[in-house]
Amino acid sequence: QDIGLITLPNTQTQRQIKLSTTTQATPNSPHITRDVIININEQSSPVSKPDSSITFILDFSGSMTQFNRRTQLINAVNQFIDADYDIKWGVVLFSTATLPPSIPINQGPPHNARVRQRLNSQPANGSTNFSDALNTAKQQLLASQQPDKHFFVFITDGDPNAGVEPISWTSHNIFNIDPRNCTRHNPQFHCITIYSLGINITQGNVER
Repeated sequence: QDIGLITLPNTQTQRQIKLSTTTQATPNSPHITRDVIININEQSSPVSKPDSSITFILDFSGSMTQFNRRTQLINAVNQFIDADYDIKWGVVLFSTATLPPSIPINQGPPHNARVRQRLNSQPANGSTNFSDALNTAKQQLLASQQPDKHFFVFITDGDPNAGVEPISWTSHNIFNIDPRNCTRHNPQFHCITIYSLGINITQGNVER
């Protein structure tokens, strides 16, 4: 039960929460209720939101036409747009190479509408080039006002069969970033975390 707020002599505001538990030792014994009051400090000053952004790196190679994958991918991005998260984000599409134009990191209704139109107009064909898409996403990030933290969401359904080996690219461009950049802000450096989603990929491609 939320009892309400109290202000201590040091002007710290606390919220009082009452936790109640009721027990009965045996079926014939009386019920015993115990109450505990917990005081939790309230944050009274403005809280700054972490400056983060996302780049979606999306596979539009020929195999995405199978099993309705392209449509499902577009629907998933539209669900993200409809959720209206307060975060800046961009989109990179790829097949044999990066498919221009990419959508720079931004937010708001005009940005959302531009992404929807871009996805709907892009057919799925060609090969699968992981490294070119990743490199485009990184260059797009460096060209933007760099956030404290940045996330790549990489979605593909196939093995990379074009471009540089993605493990090598990632080792030289992502894993060599000082992990301390992910725990503190340094405007001269950046932090990139990659989340990858493999759709119906082969066992041999799991490492990539």
